Amino acid sequence: MTTEEAIGALLRNGLGHLLGNLPVLERGDEVEAVHQLRVAMRRLRSAFSLVYRFFPSAEFDALQEESRRIGTALGEARDWDIFVESLSEGALRSVVDAPGFEKLIEAARVRAKRAHAAVVHASARAAARFALSLERFVAQRGWRVGAPDDQLEWLSEPVAPFAVRSLDRLHRKLLKRAKGFDSLAPPERHAVRIAVKHLRYATQFFGSLFHPASAVERYAEKAAALQDLLGERNDVTIALRLIQTLDFQSDAQLAYAAGVVVGWRVRGGLGEERALRKAWRSLRRAEPFWHSQAAVRKGE
Repeated sequence: MTTEEAIGALLRNGLGHLLGNLPVLERGDEVEAVHQLRVAMRRLRSAFSLVYRFFPSAEFDALQEESRRIGTALGEARDWDIFVESLSEGALRSVVDAPGFEKLIEAARVRAKRAHAAVVHASARAAARFALSLERFVAQRGWRVGAPDDQLEWLSEPVAPFAVRSLDRLHRKLLKRAKGFDSLAPPERHAVRIAVKHLRYATQFFGSLFHPASAVERYAEKAAALQDLLGERNDVTIALRLIQTLDFQSDAQLAYAAGVVVGWRVRGGLGEERALRKAWRSLRRAEPFWHSQAAVRKGE
């Protein structure tokens, strides 16, 4: 497979994931559709970053900007869904008898429904328009526009060198962002999470090019473990932000319930720190599978 064929396949796969979930949203399964659409947009944006780094263009800029706008709307709805789920189905159910807890759940559900309405009425149409633009971009091989001659030559080469360059760049970015991991503040930990996510997606995109498959799988598992733990910590940060947007100042019971949730989430976050540090050390020490001896499969 050439680099150009791989780029086309990468973007078409993301486009297919996006288009496959638009009807689900229109049929009314909003929670699952929002989740899947958000995953699809995240994967596409990760794919964009892989390609854009070497083949930037104005049309690519427009696609990335539109994907960010759609992702923001989907993210708002998904954040409320996760918060509602944590209140109604998670460990917090153990404090369901706390005064105001049901009021807190209902207030969160109202905000989630409002966010879903915004997605259905605006983002669904925007996502459909975005999908058409991306489909045209792929069909016209828009990544070729404005690329210098030496980089255009890469497109006809086997994809493996492009994969190695991409994985190297993402690995360096992760190490840079995670420097001093143990003492990083929440916004910095979030940046690490984004870097891990991009590296994990790239591993999924390019993993089949390398062997042994077990080395790729081990690396992907370590990245996934760290990403999941960082995601749980990020959910705590988001939950605290969402609570602050609720109007509980005139309702003492609602304010009490909000305080219980804040205390519970902060306490849980403190307990995850040891696991987080262990997961980061495990990934940091993992051998980059794309540099192991004879890693690239023959013919790639």
